[in-house]
Amino acid sequence: MDRKWLTPVLLLAVTGCSTGTTGHAHPAGGDLPGAADGRDYAACADGNCEVLVTKPVDLPAGGRGDVDTLAITRIGPGGVDYEVRSAHGGGSGNLTAGCVSTFFRGGGGSACYSGDVPRPQAQTGVLAVRLTGASAAGAVVQLVSGPPGPPPESLVPHIPGFGG
Repeated sequence: MDRKWLTPVLLLAVTGCSTGTTGHAHPAGGDLPGAADGRDYAACADGNCEVLVTKPVDLPAGGRGDVDTLAITRIGPGGVDYEVRSAHGGGSGNLTAGCVSTFFRGGGGSACYSGDVPRPQAQTGVLAVRLTGASAAGAVVQLVSGPPGPPPESLVPHIPGFGG
């Protein structure tokens, strides 16, 4: 039997979440942690960087996770609002301290943690975005990606009736 796959053409929007807990190692207000790449937004072009953003800015993501650009559209003490743009579509959402958003061709997701937020692991075909700190003055955003390619099979959506 031939397997048929439905290829989504729109990158799903992912909304961040708030855990409602305290004790994060990453401040939601006050002093910001250091950013390894400072304000060198071009450092994000390979999908791997940690930058300080103090105003809306477009971060190049080099197509990692099927994201060409991660546009930070609003910064506040609770987190950032963003838009993702790619040749296959886009979406928008927000990211708060304690959460990690992931993007890959045809999908995405979000995970929130209490306590220390682990650094995302680099995965083939996936772009992970983590907020390491936010205040009224700015936010520190970290992008982590693996090499280009299809995402792990566990992330590929399987739609009933379409070979899955």
